[in-house]
This record gives sequence, structure tokens and C-alpha cells, in this order.
Amino acid sequence: RISKLESLVESLSGEGGPADAVVEPDAQEQRELNCAQDKPDATPAVNRFVASSFWSVLSTEVQGLRDALEDDNDGDTPESGSKDVVSPSGTSANPSPSLEYDMLVCPPGRVYVMPGALQDLPPEASDALFHAFMDGVERILKIFNRPTLSAFMLHGADYLGQSPDSPSNLALKRIVWFGAVTAMSDQECQKLLGKSRIEALDNHRRLVDISLAQAELLNTTDFALLQAFCTYLTCARASDSSRRIWTLTAVLVRLAAATGMYHEDSSRSPFDRELRRRLFHRIRYLDVFLATDRGSRPLIATSDFSVPFPHANNDDWDEQSEKIPHYTECHTEMSFALMAFTAVSVGDSLTHVDVQLSGTTWELRHKVALDFDAEIRNKYLQYCDVSDPFQRFLQITGCSISASCVLRALRPLQVATTFTPPRLDSNFVLQAAIENLRASERMYEDPEAERWQWMIWVQWVPVAVALAGLCSVRGTPLAEQAWYYVDRQYARWMPLIADSKEGMLWKPIERLYRKALNYRNAGGWRPVAADKPMELDPSLQKMTMNETVPATTGAIPDTMTGAEPLSFDPTMMSQGANALDYVAQPGAWDTFSIDPSWGDWEQIMTDFAGPNDQFETSFFFPNTTTYQ
Repeated sequence: RISKLESLVESLSGEGGPADAVVEPDAQEQRELNCAQDKPDATPAVNRFVASSFWSVLSTEVQGLRDALEDDNDGDTPESGSKDVVSPSGTSANPSPSLEYDMLVCPPGRVYVMPGALQDLPPEASDALFHAFMDGVERILKIFNRPTLSAFMLHGADYLGQSPDSPSNLALKRIVWFGAVTAMSDQECQKLLGKSRIEALDNHRRLVDISLAQAELLNTTDFALLQAFCTYLTCARASDSSRRIWTLTAVLVRLAAATGMYHEDSSRSPFDRELRRRLFHRIRYLDVFLATDRGSRPLIATSDFSVPFPHANNDDWDEQSEKIPHYTECHTEMSFALMAFTAVSVGDSLTHVDVQLSGTTWELRHKVALDFDAEIRNKYLQYCDVSDPFQRFLQITGCSISASCVLRALRPLQVATTFTPPRLDSNFVLQAAIENLRASERMYEDPEAERWQWMIWVQWVPVAVALAGLCSVRGTPLAEQAWYYVDRQYARWMPLIADSKEGMLWKPIERLYRKALNYRNAGGWRPVAADKPMELDPSLQKMTMNETVPATTGAIPDTMTGAEPLSFDPTMMSQGANALDYVAQPGAWDTFSIDPSWGDWEQIMTDFAGPNDQFETSFFFPNTTTYQ
């Protein structure tokens, strides 16, 4: 590793020496296209620092040296890490070598494409991909107007005042194809496109990057191109675990600010205002969730914008509509998106904590999470028809989001310099983590929901919290329940975590896993043969979230007979936060002692804030400066 680092540094001293010389030979052969070929008159500096992999290779080698020098040999690789885990769509989430190439940073006008090199799909394949996109992607994103987009994609009509052959609309069309492939299975790609899913993703991603560069993305004010770019980043993160999507999201945020999307313009038409609302809150969703995904801070602060949520409606409006419909007390096509947008606002408020005797209390934070749970149940979940696969997926996702908010209330990622740790029983925190893990696991139990599983985010926070709790709890039904879900989630997320299992996020989790495993084994633990989780102590159930909600109509299909039934006491819907009778009682939190697992959580947050340029030391646990 030291020799390789020396060669990396020496490669910078030569005049115009190609940076690609430091890349592995096999990686060099796999690059079908590079910036130098598309723009032969490019200066060496472009290839040296922008289009090369110098910095990623350097970071990898430095991190490898750091890990090698650590005392990290206190156990073998965790047993669950040997499992062969694939992404929800059946392929690895890590990008192939060809995905290392990036066209988006090429200067405007410097990309030359030979005539005929970028061929559109046949009409039949294009129409099929559009329908797959609308079902598998747009039902979740909801940033387009279906009638307008359908007229453009299926009938070649103008889109948002521009011809279908304009650079921005060509990029949009190819991004729709890319999004469709993201939501498709490998078998569907073979049948429709005659190639594997990973090959189709590589091909369409290359077309998208070239199209975005030709449309001059970095200087655009075109709304259709912003819609397309947001869709592309949201879909691409499902197959690219590198920093690329996280970095490019900053570009999207800046472009949104440059086009005045942070505040609403009342002079615009109702159609324009509704589309801008949808796009802005989807951008904010992407910003917040990518920040959590990589342990960084969001770029858009709550105080930066004043854009209201879009209306709850179906696709029964268009450019000629004088008023945008808004529906209540029913399920709409916007229910999933509005639930996600609400979760972003609540989750953002729970990210940072400055708990003091005279300020915010842990009880108030907990109540914020419970109020959110009551809100989405009353507005969205109770109107779901579980006989419909998407509404069933919406319901399970809502339960997972609620459980995640409760956990974030108890285990924030940011603290101030003068805070008071929560007085909580370890079992209470561990139970909250279990509820989060259980809800996450349920999202994979319905085979009819596979087309939407690409959007699931890596649940590393509940895994870390559960492992921290398991360093002080063992030999109880609660601990066995936790290990049941931790082992499954640990194996599931290891290949999908940001920057892979060698990155800054997974290494501390891996060390914590070994510590918890050693603690369990030191207590004389012996494996118990069981193919389903153990039952929990009922006294703990009332302290955490309710798992499911009632269905208004329909029945669960036979394909989910192996999963836990979607049952729920309807009286819970009206109780809201009072469902947690124990912790809702005045003074109940004072009966707890300082949680022993808090120290392990503090340690893992400190590990996350190690020397790496993607992290801010004030974001994670080290008490430096208060995050404003």
C-alpha cells in the first residue's frame, strides 16, 4: 500500500503524465469511453483531476493503511457477513467498473457524439419502459403530471413548452428509460431488452450522462431538465453506492436555488406551482435521506425555504386547470409522497438535539415522533386497501418510517456541547431498535412489492443502535429477538452500505458487532434453532410503536401467508401518543437510570466522525461546536 501511495504521488510530478497510469490495468481496459476520446483537444489537467480516479484510489489506500494499523484483529469476520446478499432487484448494488467514468463534469460543448451513436429505442420498447417507469418509479416520486408526461413519451408531444427533440427533453426521455430499468428485475430486462439488468443500467446510464452533458446541466434553468436530473439521482443511488450521487445532489440543490424554487411565486399558473412544489420537496427528501445515508448534514435547512406541500390529489389536472384539486379522508396517488415529505420535516427536526434542563427534553422529542405516527396513520395509512400491492407497500413503509422517527428521537446523530443524556432503560431503546428493524424486514416479505423495493434506504442506524444495546443486554427474550433481526439486517445491508463495507460507515458497525458478539458469547450463549423471532415481553410492547394499521377494504393475498398478519386494534388510531401509556405518564422518564448502551452509541458516533473529508466533526457525536 505504501508503494502504491508513492507511485500515486509521483504521477503528479510529471508534465502531463496521464493519471490513468495509476489505475489497475483491468480497470483501464474496462473503460469504453473517456473524456480524452470525446474531446481530443482537452488539456491534461482535465483527465488528471476531474476524469481520473486518483482521489478515490488515494482515499482507499490511506484508509486501508489506517485499518491495517488499528488493533482490529480481535475476532473473525462476523458470521452473518459471509452470506451472499444481493440488492432487492437481484443484482449487486455496487457499481460496475464502467460506472467510474463520468460525463457530467465535461465542459459544455466539448462532448462530440458521432452521428447515429446514440440511438433511441424502438417505439414498442420505449412505450413498455415508460409504463414500467410510471408504475415502479413515478408512483413513489410523484414529481410529474401523468397526462403531460404521457403525451410527450407516448405521442411525441411538446413537453413544458419545448419540442420533444430539445436537449432537455431528450435527456428526460432517456432518464425515464433508466428509471424503468432500475425498478425492473433481471428477468424483465432480459425479456424486454435482451440483456441483463446490470448491462441495461450501464448502457442507459452512459446515454443519460451524455445527454445531461449535451443539455449543459451545470448551467441550466430548464425545469424539465431539473425534473429529469432529480429522477436520475433518486434512481441511480439504488445501483451506485459511491459518493457520486451524494456529490451530484449538491449540484441539484444549487440549481434549484438558482431557479428560485425555495420560495413560491404566486404569479405562476396553478400547474407550474404544483409541479414546482412536487419537485422541491422531492429534492429536499433526496438531500435529507442521502445525508442520513452517508452520515453527513443536509444542505437545505428548514429556515431556507417557504414552499408548501403539494396537494393531495390524483392525476386529474393538467396545464389548462385553473385549480388544483385537493382531497382529504381518502387514499390518493400523492399519499406515499406526502407521507415521505412529512417524514423529512419531522426527521430533520429530530436530527439535532440540545437537551438541557431548561430547554428541550427527551420526552418532548419522543412526543414529536409519536405525534408524527398518529398523523400519518390518520391521514394516510388507515385508508390503505391491503389487497392493492402498492397501498400495502405504502402501509408497511409508513410503519417503518414511524419506527425510525422514534429511534431518531432517542438516538440523535447530533448533540450540542452541553446536553444531558437520556434517562432510559436499555431494554426500552433496544425495543425501539427492534421495532425499526422488524418494520424494515417486513418491506421485503411481499413478493408483489418487489418493483418498489429499489427505493428502500440502508437502515444502518437501527442496526448500530441495536448492537450498542446488545453490548449490555444478553440472555433475555428481548436480546434473542434483537439478534434475530440484527443478523438478517446486517447481512442485507453490508454490500449496500455507502462506500461499501470498506467505507467509514461500516467499519465502526463491524467493530461494534464483534463487541456485542463477544459479550453474548461471554455469557455462555448457545445458538437456538429457530426460523422465526421469539415473542417479546408484553410489558415492553406498550413502550414502542404499534406495528401495523387496519385496512379499510380487501384482504392480504396468499403470497404473504408466511409473513406476520397485518392486524391492528382500531382503537389505537384515536389514541395517538397515548398508546404509549407508560412513557406518556408524567415523571415516567425520571424512573429510568442512565442507559448503559449510551456509551457504546457515543463511541460508534465518534468512530463515524473519523478523519474523512465527507464527515463534519460537529455533525456526529464529538463535542466540538454546536450545529446551527
